[in-house]
Amino acid sequence: VEFIILKLLICSLRTTLLYNDDGIIPVEVKASDNNKSKSLNVYMDKYKPKYGIRISTKNFGYENNIKSIPLYATFLIK
Repeated sequence: VEFIILKLLICSLRTTLLYNDDGIIPVEVKASDNNKSKSLNVYMDKYKPKYGIRISTKNFGYENNIKSIPLYATFLIK
């Protein structure tokens, strides 16, 4: 599946958008242990995508329609 990467400025933070068979998927990258994802949550509330992706130092997880992926596993995103 080919991805089209778009940049969007939300809440003064950068959120990347991926486009795939599921539609437009917001992706937020967090470099610290603070995983509140304010801009991702704002986007999710406003545009209602099927799910969002958070890339961070934390382990794999899924909560509130947000898939958490550790930094070392970004190559798994399809």
